[in-house]
Amino acid sequence: MDTQTFTESSLLLSSNTPRTFFISNSLAGTISFLLSGKQLKRSLNAFQAFFFVVGILMGSGLFVSPSLVAKETSSMGLALIAWIVCGIICLFGALCFCELASAIEKSGGEYIFIKEIYGDIGGFITIWAQMFIIYPTSFALLAETAAGYSISPFYDLNTDTGFWIMKSVAVFMMCISFTVNCVSLSFVSKTQIIFTLIQTLTILFIVALGIWKASVGHIQNYVSMFTNTKAFDPKDLGVAFYNSLWAYDGWGYICILTEEIKNPSRNLPLSVMTGIPFVIVCYVLVNLAFMSCLSHTEIANSPYIATAFVNKVLGHNAAIVVSVAAAISCFGSNNACLCVVARSLLSASREGHLPQPLSYIHKKRLTPIPALFLEFVLSIIWILSVRSGLQTFVMFFSFAVWLTYGMALFGVVVLRLRQPDLPRPFKVWIANPIFMSLVSLYLIIAPFAKKPIESGICLLLMLSAVPIYYIFVLKHDCLPKFIIAAKERCYSMLKRHFNLVPCIFVCDEVNGDFHGNGVSDTKL
Repeated sequence: MDTQTFTESSLLLSSNTPRTFFISNSLAGTISFLLSGKQLKRSLNAFQAFFFVVGILMGSGLFVSPSLVAKETSSMGLALIAWIVCGIICLFGALCFCELASAIEKSGGEYIFIKEIYGDIGGFITIWAQMFIIYPTSFALLAETAAGYSISPFYDLNTDTGFWIMKSVAVFMMCISFTVNCVSLSFVSKTQIIFTLIQTLTILFIVALGIWKASVGHIQNYVSMFTNTKAFDPKDLGVAFYNSLWAYDGWGYICILTEEIKNPSRNLPLSVMTGIPFVIVCYVLVNLAFMSCLSHTEIANSPYIATAFVNKVLGHNAAIVVSVAAAISCFGSNNACLCVVARSLLSASREGHLPQPLSYIHKKRLTPIPALFLEFVLSIIWILSVRSGLQTFVMFFSFAVWLTYGMALFGVVVLRLRQPDLPRPFKVWIANPIFMSLVSLYLIIAPFAKKPIESGICLLLMLSAVPIYYIFVLKHDCLPKFIIAAKERCYSMLKRHFNLVPCIFVCDEVNGDFHGNGVSDTKL
């Protein structure tokens, strides 16, 4: 780190030092930390960011959610409406996040937005929910979907043998994702282009089959797509939206990579405004393709819908090929998600809300290995502990994620009122965040009424962050000295044996354009 950069960091540090998690506060230790640290590298251009957006969104949701959405709607016509509406909702939400990312140029996504807007306690509850519920359940669902597609042509997943083989394959896939992400961000971004191309080719193949079947007269399901349509039950609609919105989820993840995107004020919204509409079109076309041969009931009862569709059109051998392609697609989405969310934990650690080692990166590879490892372990725990199916993962994930999304989206309004003169290189119409805040409120209340047990458990897990915050953040100085000493020895050992260094975040203003306008770490 050069002298000028260190001086800027020190000045920012003196005026805005965040609370620390389980640590002491001394200027000498802070200076030592800064001198030993490294920054994340801005290596993603708009093209690569587009592939991250598409790769994250167009994963297992494309191959599982059609079944889950169909179960909660009375006709395929309503299911298609749900897909379109949910895609637009995600686009609006992502644009709100782009404004927040342009105003708060720090990695961390909704965690850092909520912390900066509402304070430490809001940020801590958010990262707690993300670390233990949102991220690992998402990874578990992606890995299980990939595993299910890869073995469904050969094993009956309803038997104990098929079930545990699927679980074992899911764990193995998580191991591969963890290893790949430890290599480098550049390596992940290059592999992500390959995975996204496979996803796109799989979609094009399915859409082509649908067009072919429709051209030879298979149009009955289109003609009757609104047959038996019933009035919306608000509770059922909320669950249906959960299932569809989960397929689109990831629209906020790209903001976590703010520090690693070149010219984020331009490339971030550009990747969102091109990537999400592309995914909406793909999802609608794929659902229309499924309808060419499968009825509403068949779609609702086919958890591995792509395999069922191709098997009915071309036979078992072709279904095996598509199952492999679907598995690769889901794995690619899992790979991209793991890459992105590890940066969120890193950001929370730098802000003092998580243990210091989660802000360490490899000295040469510049990858957040400790944060990656933690999410890898938690994901495996969720994979092995949940036996009740994919819908349980979706409910836990969606309830928690829309609580945090809602807080961040309303934060756009709060920030406009509190800091109207704050520089915002990208800005949305104020009606957008107001509308999205109301949508988030509905998506929290309606499913809670439909599935109170799952939602209640999720809420309790999130609220458990409050005593943890009080003990380990607010009152960390009261902890016994031997615990603090043991912690310091453990941190030192991790850095020494695994070639890790702290990841810092410094102010680097160039011609009035901030390429990261936060404070450096204060971990000792």
